[in-house]
Amino acid sequence: MLRQDYGTFRLFSGEGRAGKGEMFFWGLMSFFKGAAQNTLYVGLIIAVIGIISYAFAPQNQSQRKEEKIVYDRRWISWLLCFCFLFYVLVFHYLANLPISEEPLYIGVQMRFWMQGFILVAVFIGMGYHIICSTFGIPQILSMVIISLIIILQLTLNASSICSLTHDNHYLLDYGHSQLDPLPPSSIYIAHGDYQQNSVMYLQQCEHHREDVDVIYLPYASYMWYNHSQLSLYPNVHWPGVVYHQLGSILHGEGGNAFNLT
Repeated sequence: MLRQDYGTFRLFSGEGRAGKGEMFFWGLMSFFKGAAQNTLYVGLIIAVIGIISYAFAPQNQSQRKEEKIVYDRRWISWLLCFCFLFYVLVFHYLANLPISEEPLYIGVQMRFWMQGFILVAVFIGMGYHIICSTFGIPQILSMVIISLIIILQLTLNASSICSLTHDNHYLLDYGHSQLDPLPPSSIYIAHGDYQQNSVMYLQQCEHHREDVDVIYLPYASYMWYNHSQLSLYPNVHWPGVVYHQLGSILHGEGGNAFNLT
């Protein structure tokens, strides 16, 4: 939970050219741009209407007679708003990926946006309820509108999703280019997600070149990997206990660290 294996509580341990303030700004801008695109832009407006209408509504307490629970929807709205702001601000402060310098990092950071997007979806539902209540839209009609919006979203996004998956063999071809030239019973040391994932897919899903031992080098820097996983590769013998790019000047548990240079 404290990311001790990564050596930092931040998302990125490297040093980018951009300052912390610039990375924080770019992260927030990218998040809200993604939220707008995923909600057809109108969704953010409806979300703002929902959170404001609920948070600043006149006090209206309702009671569940069966459970004797009294709640004020204003406090629930403020709590959700606080959770949203806390996550978005704190995460983008810690997520110091240099996305303004390298667009590839945006894809890495996007997967952490889902928590914030969930609350945006809740705010949109609150706003939609306010709009339907204000204009007296019948429940049947409101359900039809929601169904049409879902169909519209699927229609607009289907082409982009299919373009990413249909006839896309880049990763597959990359995996073949790594495995096919290797001699029988080789040891392949991967040092990146693309290298490892492409060859592991070919081995585990298509049973291609299963004679090759695939070792993910960054894992070798963790003691748990050396203790629990290396036994699966009887042909692999490390020259030390734990991998580190600085090599033998460091000491792992029970012996020296090593590098491969």
